[in-house]
Amino acid sequence: MRVRPGRIPALLPAVLLSALAGCAPGRRAAPEETRGLSRLSTRIRSALEEAIAARIFPGCQCLVFERDRILVEVNLGRLSYAPESPAVGPGTRYDLASLTKCVATASVALVLSASGELPLDVHPDAFLPRLEGPPWKGLALRHLLAHASGLPAWLPLYRNHRGLPDFLETIRALPLTFPPGTRTRYSDLGMILLGACLERAGGRPLEELAASLVFEPLGMTRTRYVRLDDRGLPLLSLDGDVAPTEGRPGGQAFLQGIVHDENARALHGVAGHAGLFSTARDLARWIAALLATAGGAPRGAFTTEAVRLFLRRTDLPPGSSWALGFDTAHEGSSAGPGTPPTAFGHTGFTGTCFWADRRSGLGFVLLTNRVHPSRATKGIGAVRRRVGALCWDYLARRSRTSKAASRASHRGR
Repeated sequence: MRVRPGRIPALLPAVLLSALAGCAPGRRAAPEETRGLSRLSTRIRSALEEAIAARIFPGCQCLVFERDRILVEVNLGRLSYAPESPAVGPGTRYDLASLTKCVATASVALVLSASGELPLDVHPDAFLPRLEGPPWKGLALRHLLAHASGLPAWLPLYRNHRGLPDFLETIRALPLTFPPGTRTRYSDLGMILLGACLERAGGRPLEELAASLVFEPLGMTRTRYVRLDDRGLPLLSLDGDVAPTEGRPGGQAFLQGIVHDENARALHGVAGHAGLFSTARDLARWIAALLATAGGAPRGAFTTEAVRLFLRRTDLPPGSSWALGFDTAHEGSSAGPGTPPTAFGHTGFTGTCFWADRRSGLGFVLLTNRVHPSRATKGIGAVRRRVGALCWDYLARRSRTSKAASRASHRGR
């Protein structure tokens, strides 16, 4: 079946999303655009092939998109370094790690705040009693989303604690390291706490809220948490290929379809900071929905006012690059040189990232398992920045070409 290029409806089956939409309906791509996309595809493929050859990761998915149009799709390498390992395909799922903070937690918070069920300026004790007191004075849910809560960045709670109630008791006893809103410190603990607040506000487990409020309405059929039983085994395993991460404790088989993050595993696989599995195509759908909604065409349960609020810098404190659950473009970020100032994105420890520009709608998703076979692997930061730089260079070149053509057309009148 031949797929007509153009806008890709959110609920279209994933197989149809594979058609490269190089031009809008009713027109052919200009030769300059075709050449530019061919150059971009070649350069991205070359950069990722070099990374695989350098054993930064065994395989990857990379999508470059412009709102609903997929401009470049590259699936390279294998799930692992084993010669018999399956090749990476568009349906391969990756452990998103901290992209969970955006795709699940911030998205659910966005929807619940828009409906009035989650006021952002209330103290967490509105949902989780016994948090109020001098050590937590002035804290609000907004601070958790903006990584300005004063909570520690991370603690190895998995060593002595199991389950959300146990985690919360420990987090509750922690003093804040600075007054909320006065500094920025990226905090997994803050997102764990926020995830618990979402469950109370929404009246359901976090994975159910994310599925019903975000993934299902947007047609993200390959995106979900994997809840674990008391033995650390999946209650319902993922179907299809899943990229492995590190070895299990004790030198056993590699983690595959089980969340890599130790604290998330101790939380039975479902947490506000990590635990989600997905594909580049599903994430492109989610980003396209954010971009469309921010532009005044709401999708799913998203509302324009809420999306604009969540993608805007909080200035908590002034000068912070953080929006509500999302990072924004800043010097030295993973988005690479040339990033437009209107870009937003995030990274994940397992080797994942996305960046998108609100103004042009251009962006990219890069999913890898750079923690396979070990988290000691280096080099993912340079790969992210290189892919980003190639995307923004393409955008700049296209803009210059468009302006030159416009000037020539004006002179010819």
